[in-house]
Amino acid sequence: MTSQMSMFGPSPEEGRTLSKDEFILEVRRVILLLVDMNGTVDADSVRDMAANLGLEPVIPNWWGEAFNPLFFPELREIGRKRSCHPGNNGRNIAVWGRKKE
Repeated sequence: MTSQMSMFGPSPEEGRTLSKDEFILEVRRVILLLVDMNGTVDADSVRDMAANLGLEPVIPNWWGEAFNPLFFPELREIGRKRSCHPGNNGRNIAVWGRKKE
């Protein structure tokens, strides 16, 4: 069977490790896809979708860089919620949505 690369990079079974720039680019695509699908996006939903796509950072700090607000001038923080991911220990995370025109 021939494997095919999706717009989100290689599938997990291909076993290719993404560089930092590749990872951040793919996660930013996930962020925009989620905000277009749901109207909002937060770090938990991005991590969940990224995991489903086989996207894992080599260094965990890459997650924060992917959410850099300077890259997303069309988004703004619209609220906060308690994180569901165990590693976040229930801390509050930002919920992002598109700016009103």
